[in-house]
Amino acid sequence: MNEEELNKQIHKAIETEREFQKEKWGHIKKSTGDWLCVLELELQEAKLAHCKFEFGANRNSRASELIQVAACAISALHSLYEEEIRIAIGHMAGTHSLGMLSEELSILKKLKKGKLDG
Repeated sequence: MNEEELNKQIHKAIETEREFQKEKWGHIKKSTGDWLCVLELELQEAKLAHCKFEFGANRNSRASELIQVAACAISALHSLYEEEIRIAIGHMAGTHSLGMLSEELSILKKLKKGKLDG
């Protein structure tokens, strides 16, 4: 398997795990801090899976645990961006005119989507 195919397979596995998490936990709004706590727990599970593998008693797949870590990290990043945008909007609402707020909100949305040039 070449690197491009491997990357596609890994990204697909992470997205599948994120969808599973959304189904399981989607009704609960998590802050970035909440996601960091979940991320730490998932990382501990990944380390445990590795130790079990090293000692021949692997019951959980190391890859599966790392995919869960990656999915939680992405969820934490999504939460962080949402929090930063809410904070920025709140700040702008108190100090700027509505026209400026609209323009800055548009820039923030582009930044979030990675579509702002320069």
